[in-house]
Amino acid sequence: MAKITSPVADIDLPTTGEQYYSLIKEAIISGDLARVKDGLYQWQSDPSIPVPTPDQLNYLIPQAAKGDGQPEILEFLLSLGGKIGTHSIGVATSPDVFKVFMAHGWEVDDALLRSHVQHPQLIALFLNHGANPNSSGPRGFGPMDIAALHAPLETVKLLVDHGAAIGPSSAALHAAAQGKTSDRIAVMAFLVERGADVNGLAMDYPAPSEALRSGRKGTPLHTATKWAYEEAKTWLLEHGADPGAKNELGETPEQWGRRFEKGGHEAGLRLRRDLLRKN
Repeated sequence: MAKITSPVADIDLPTTGEQYYSLIKEAIISGDLARVKDGLYQWQSDPSIPVPTPDQLNYLIPQAAKGDGQPEILEFLLSLGGKIGTHSIGVATSPDVFKVFMAHGWEVDDALLRSHVQHPQLIALFLNHGANPNSSGPRGFGPMDIAALHAPLETVKLLVDHGAAIGPSSAALHAAAQGKTSDRIAVMAFLVERGADVNGLAMDYPAPSEALRSGRKGTPLHTATKWAYEEAKTWLLEHGADPGAKNELGETPEQWGRRFEKGGHEAGLRLRRDLLRKN
């Protein structure tokens, strides 16, 4: 850890390393860079307490990166030798924080397009720094599929503007047809406008537990019926969806939906999905 050469302000001296750590953490939360500097200076200068270790410094990085973050404090901590860990990346939602990360050698990872779809400004930053909008995630689902499920329409448009592919049998349309968050109908309309087929066969974006049992290809109407998304069902039917179309098991949307109404494993899947949405 780099040596801090001078204090910035007077503070009441703690008597243990844990107290210094708590003081500095509180200063980060309040955005007080001067107090962060002074706390570290006093800690380094206290002969009765071991100086802060690199690990202790690294534990402060996520606090400075969290949410909207404290870019100036983050820059200071990284200049002392702090490391950018996966936890810091995971809790950050501010473009300014990620710009500090990049200034210290961090490179954009395609996976961030899937994990940060709720933050269009971040998606724009990642795409402008080379992230691949057609990268493949778990079970082949990419950023567009995850964004269509629950991200703002702005995110979906950004991905398309940067080259995200939407085929006739787009899993993104199936994802939008099961997501009950705001503006899913607008997302569905945009995807169809850009080439998605309302009768195309694909898997909906499944939870891991349901992939083996019920992740068979069907139409978007199969998906909307499976997850009891009435608004999506109505929209699809009004825009050319075939209520008699068969999925890979030979079932119509109505027959497929009954699997999730009678109880048992399939109904449990829908219940768990609804609980996840609420939480």
